[in-house]
Amino acid sequence: MDMAIQEDLKRIKETILEELGDVEAIYLFGSVAKGTQNEKSDYDVLVFVKSVPADRIKIMSSIRYHLLGKIKRPIELFVLDVEELNYSSPFLYEVYYNNKLLHGKNIIEQFKDALSKMKPLIINGVKVGYYV
Repeated sequence: MDMAIQEDLKRIKETILEELGDVEAIYLFGSVAKGTQNEKSDYDVLVFVKSVPADRIKIMSSIRYHLLGKIKRPIELFVLDVEELNYSSPFLYEVYYNNKLLHGKNIIEQFKDALSKMKPLIINGVKVGYYV
């Protein structure tokens, strides 16, 4: 991972930790985490918290605003409660297999049991969905 991306990820992590109180883990996922990014790629970031704040949308907007002009790529930010790990979802499946832990404990490992029941549906070499 190049130095500019590392600096951006450090800024992202610091800003999230300043804005959100009870952060359990911060993950980078998607093309940048896989190392397959291009000039149009954004930072896909998932934050797990103990309890999702009532003003989550306002906090996420504030994080994006604070990072505006300070990082080289746009950011797509998701904030989830750790309890979400108890349920299978295509979103968490993608994060599980394509992530880089930026902060905290690797709590997504808790998802392993629910994930084992889920498989990608591939048609003509293209992932089109998931099945249980």
